[in-house]
Amino acid sequence: MGAVGFFGSRSLRPDVSAVVQRFLDAGYAIYTGCAVGGDESVVRYCVNAGAADALRLFAIFNELGEGAWMWSNVSGVLDAAAGGARVMWLAGGPLDLRPGVRCRMRSRRMVDGVWYAGADRHVGVCGWISSPDPVESPGSWGTCRYAASMQLAVVVFPVGWDISLAPALGAGRWVSAGGGAFAGAWRWQAAT
Repeated sequence: MGAVGFFGSRSLRPDVSAVVQRFLDAGYAIYTGCAVGGDESVVRYCVNAGAADALRLFAIFNELGEGAWMWSNVSGVLDAAAGGARVMWLAGGPLDLRPGVRCRMRSRRMVDGVWYAGADRHVGVCGWISSPDPVESPGSWGTCRYAASMQLAVVVFPVGWDISLAPALGAGRWVSAGGGAFAGAWRWQAAT
């Protein structure tokens, strides 16, 4: 079974239902982080859909919530774990690391997990991003860059901005991700 990693800006509460359900229906595991915003929307959707057991969560905190910071979705992650989600606690490293470092490392662990699940190299990560500026959305764009470096598919939903402003993820270009659940999304197409 393959996996798809989901992420998103902390300032967003996107409607993830159509995209996440598409992958649930196809039997994929759903990987995501522990933050409010995009991660939280994915977790909430899976729990409400009765699919918590398909979730693989990567948390910067431990099972007691220690190590959480103001953007952590502690209650959502704990509820998902109680519902059958698998959680990698302290996925970003030990508590003596700064929260920003643990978030970055947690996101890399999530992408690594998607890569190792590897049943289908055409899947990868999908996110909702509030800004094309990597300084304003460093976690989301860092996840995109890392996934692209692993040769995984990268799909983004720009929220409130035009894809022409998106940064390049190497040699290549952004192309339409298609219609249906992916209407308005863009996929990174690496140069061959």
